[in-house]
Amino acid sequence: MSYIERQETAGGLRIKSIEGRAELKDEKVVLRATKKIVKSEQFLLYDNTFSADGKISNEHRHLFHLKLKEDVAKDEEIHIWTKSGKYETELNNGLNRHHYFWGLRTKVWNSDNNETVHLVHVSHIATKKFPGD
Repeated sequence: MSYIERQETAGGLRIKSIEGRAELKDEKVVLRATKKIVKSEQFLLYDNTFSADGKISNEHRHLFHLKLKEDVAKDEEIHIWTKSGKYETELNNGLNRHHYFWGLRTKVWNSDNNETVHLVHVSHIATKKFPGD
């Protein structure tokens, strides 16, 4: 699947909506599982940012690393809140809603513009720390 095809599902999660864009306390992205997803699966969620001339830019991009804390059953939702908070689940019509928190102090999603949400399923992450000089 190439980037250009722009599907709404990655690794069994479908991008459902952005909600509450007017207020930080209400702002969140909602994802829905299209299949069972196991604990520790990882995803990256990010937005588009634009330069002064309206072209896509990498400056001030917002990136959220989602590492599942428990299994997510088919049709369950994951709510990624922009604000601070602590992971929790709640039962809703027999299915769990999993609440994750980005911990930001400002909104990510503009209410006055069209927005694009990107979701990437991460299969491997390479990390290496380097000592200071």
